[in-house]
Amino acid sequence: MPVVRTFDSGQASFGRYQRALDDYLAMVTRWYREAGFAARFSMAALSPLPTLAVLLWLGAWLIWRDSLAFDHWLAVLLIGTGMAESMMPMIMLNHMVDKVKLSKVNLSVARIQQVMAIPAPSLPAPGQGQVPADASVRFDGVGFRYAEADAYALRDVSFSVPPGSVTALVGPSGAGKSTVARLIPRFWDVTAGRILVGGVDVRALQLLVETGTSAPA
Repeated sequence: MPVVRTFDSGQASFGRYQRALDDYLAMVTRWYREAGFAARFSMAALSPLPTLAVLLWLGAWLIWRDSLAFDHWLAVLLIGTGMAESMMPMIMLNHMVDKVKLSKVNLSVARIQQVMAIPAPSLPAPGQGQVPADASVRFDGVGFRYAEADAYALRDVSFSVPPGSVTALVGPSGAGKSTVARLIPRFWDVTAGRILVGGVDVRALQLLVETGTSAPA
């Protein structure tokens, strides 16, 4: 998510993902629609009652024509209905597994759509963006907390990073190192103080446009 937000407006990456979801949903829906008739027909044809009716009628007709012995007809009647009845649980199990798979797919798609329907938080954009003079970074009395009720993750942080230099943020887990790094590209706005990039407050920088082209550096 940070990579997509930093280098992309989100439309290209999430657009490809949405198209892949739509294609997968269309494929699954088409497959179930095409296989639905075959599944229903096989369940109806192999149901014990239709099988018994067919064997009774056919056996009676063959016995009447003296083409089938009664004991043979009785054996076929028992074996045929038993075979059909034994195959039904397997067909029902396969159908149930397919329905479970489809329900899981629908549930996953619904959850993904719920997440993607959440409106993205927007930060106020400057009317006329400014261009930084260089790649220097300066924190000037920065304080930050994620929500008004939360404790400060950063408090009165000040330091300067000259352009072309390497600066290490050192501290224990939870000290705010990642927060400092994420405040520079303005994932959030600072609660107090200001962050300057090239002498320009990050809240006044010229933003990326929707086409993915960036402002001149």
